[in-house]
Amino acid sequence: MKQYLKMVDVFRDEMRVVGDSKNMLADDVGIIIGCYSGDKMAEYVLHAINSHDELVQINQDLLNALESIENDAGQVPKFMWDMIQATIAKAKGGAA
Repeated sequence: MKQYLKMVDVFRDEMRVVGDSKNMLADDVGIIIGCYSGDKMAEYVLHAINSHDELVQINQDLLNALESIENDAGQVPKFMWDMIQATIAKAKGGAA
């Protein structure tokens, strides 16, 4: 699996959406980290940053579960076996 950067290593402090237009991200002391155009763009960026590490962990947990099923292939129907192997290969950077 790819090595993902952890957002918590970059964005250590709590961030929030600020500004009259709610188009900027600021850290906990008010330093502007980014300015965005478009309706609610700053909120979407903040949500993506806050969700990233959790989603990467969920992805790893699901991959581990699939690999444990793969190790018990005799208990898995053929159509599921093929899907499991393809998903694991894709998650590890191979062809699906």
